[in-house]
Amino acid sequence: QQLWKKLSDRPSSSIRKIASNNAEQKAFYRLLNNERTREEQLVKEASSRTKSLSFGRDLLCIQDTCEVNLGKHKGRLKENSGLG
Repeated sequence: QQLWKKLSDRPSSSIRKIASNNAEQKAFYRLLNNERTREEQLVKEASSRTKSLSFGRDLLCIQDTCEVNLGKHKGRLKENSGLG
């Protein structure tokens, strides 16, 4: 429930960005890496929650397919900088 709340409050694809501290980050990774946690279950839950929240509303779905290519900067980017 904490992970869902965090993802709702601060949508991100990065656990580091939504976790309040290292302990919470570790807990989220443990949940996602648990062999009993299935991707299909997460998708089903997210779809169900979105469906109930969006009932009777007009929705605008935007997709960004842009990609940043930093290949020309290979060797210039510092390791573990989060880029590249």
